[in-house]
Amino acid sequence: WLSRSEFETKALFDLTKTKIFALNYQQLTMKVLPFSQLILGLLLLLQRGKRAAAQEATSYFGGVDNEAYLDWLAQSSYDKTSFLPSTTQGEELGVALHWSTDDSTIRLAVAAKATGWVGLGLAESGSMRGADIILFTAETNELVDSYVLDQLVKPFPDDCQSWTLIDSIVEGGFVIFEATRLLDTGDTQDRPFLDDSSVLIPATRVIAAWGDTSTTSFHGSNTARSSLRFFGDATDEIAAFERVMQDEAEASFTVQADNFQVPVVKTYYHYVCVSEAEILAMGVPLDQDLHTIGVEPIVNSAYVHHFIVVGSSESWDSTGDCEEDFPGYELAYVWAPGDLPLSLPSNVGAPLGSAGFTSFQIEIHYNNPNLDLGSLDSSGIRMYYTSQKREFDMGVFQLGDPDIGLYGQLVSPDGGLSTHEFACPSACSTNYATQPVTVLREHLHMHQSGVSMTNTQSRNGEVLREGSVDFWDFNQQGNLAVVQEPFQLQPGDAFRTTCNFDAKNGEVFGLGSEEEMCIAFLYYFPRQDSLLFCGLGSGQDLPGCESEYTTVAAEFSEFGRSFGPAPATCPVDGSEGEPPVRAPTSAPQSESEDDDLVSASPKIGSWTKMVLFASLALIF
Repeated sequence: WLSRSEFETKALFDLTKTKIFALNYQQLTMKVLPFSQLILGLLLLLQRGKRAAAQEATSYFGGVDNEAYLDWLAQSSYDKTSFLPSTTQGEELGVALHWSTDDSTIRLAVAAKATGWVGLGLAESGSMRGADIILFTAETNELVDSYVLDQLVKPFPDDCQSWTLIDSIVEGGFVIFEATRLLDTGDTQDRPFLDDSSVLIPATRVIAAWGDTSTTSFHGSNTARSSLRFFGDATDEIAAFERVMQDEAEASFTVQADNFQVPVVKTYYHYVCVSEAEILAMGVPLDQDLHTIGVEPIVNSAYVHHFIVVGSSESWDSTGDCEEDFPGYELAYVWAPGDLPLSLPSNVGAPLGSAGFTSFQIEIHYNNPNLDLGSLDSSGIRMYYTSQKREFDMGVFQLGDPDIGLYGQLVSPDGGLSTHEFACPSACSTNYATQPVTVLREHLHMHQSGVSMTNTQSRNGEVLREGSVDFWDFNQQGNLAVVQEPFQLQPGDAFRTTCNFDAKNGEVFGLGSEEEMCIAFLYYFPRQDSLLFCGLGSGQDLPGCESEYTTVAAEFSEFGRSFGPAPATCPVDGSEGEPPVRAPTSAPQSESEDDDLVSASPKIGSWTKMVLFASLALIF
């Protein structure tokens, strides 16, 4: 297939070149010529990308015993590819994913080193909880559209089967299936494939599992998880990050573990704190007003499950207890498998130094299910900074209970499900937001007994948008970035932050991971000096920012989840689907002069195709 594709494209290029240049430019206007050059470049880049993807795929499964997969690949045709390595067993095991999309459907292929079955899921929080899963069983050649709710059990078949099996292969130690589905089926037991092409939107979280049994069974350590851009290009995203850091960053420093020996336990949380003195010793001029402009994850151990980085502008004595005594809790960065380096918009920087963070804490979650011995880890982050400050400072607005005003109180006095709600009044943003601001990211945070969470934004009594996680899983993510476009916060906006818990073991609110929190973090620009907190006790320092708090015992049916209930009717086979949804919770924009604060991000897909075909028409 690759050879045939290269030949056809080369013929197209030769024909195009002849038609353009044999005319000696005499019959081409100055308006047409740039389009001709553009389309040649686009075609060349597209073909180069496909060749690079195919070459990359030869290394999948560790490049070992993957001949059957490569034989299949040589006969296939997909636009994009990614490999999800095993969570704990290294690069030789995992799942290869290939896909193509159009305006309404996705066609994908899934390959695993297995003989029995393989499954792939769209995972809201990076775990099975609340996942939309497709399962293929080799013995019956059957593909089942499935879902999982709160309990980690065998997935339930959907009431409506939305996937269509195209083809399957079971040979050479591989199970491979190809299938297609509408991008958005309208089925409440399906998750839509959202347009995640913008780097300002969190990538789509996916999970996979496989096995050799004749029926779907417990996967054990045969699992993988990652984050993918189904409508973007991760290779281009990484290259763009590297270019920006090379051009604009003056230097960098790291916050990371130092050859930490991974304990021989299944789950372990390791804390590392880096003090102001230690960062100064790395050559960072913290006495100056700096901007952090990018963050790059450093992950050198398969046992790293995820990590969370928080920062503080307060003085930190490195002789203190890192976990208990680190001052402040302002989120700086979160990493989970598949997450790419983060580059802030070109006009935004996070304060560092004299007007920002001067010390950091990283919490690393290690997952060692096989109780392996002797593994050392130095994972963490590299932060890129500049003294050439950008136009806007980035600020963080914390909602819910950021000051842990409920410290020491029982999460669920009755030992079951409970709801805690914090209503931030409009007076807070009225008093401390002097202009509309753009929220780049919204992170939701609870701990181990969290079940679901919402953060609702209202304006003049009308609900505008809601960031939510229907199925929380602290062990998978720690902090969850809501998949949505940037949105606008205006003076007078109110918020309602709701956390639902299942606390059966006497859990209390506090700072430790075994205790509970309920916080929503809004990362926004331009920074407002006092738009910082709105919660219990916040009104003492920030009048108007005291949240109204209520709590009640609850039932699962009261959590308002949108995923999981059976649909009223099944979509009609062959019905036309909607184009991929780009911003499921984006707020209406203001018509004020500050609209240009909302960063516009390029779309990849239909617009590119339109330019492609229009340009080809002009050339020929």
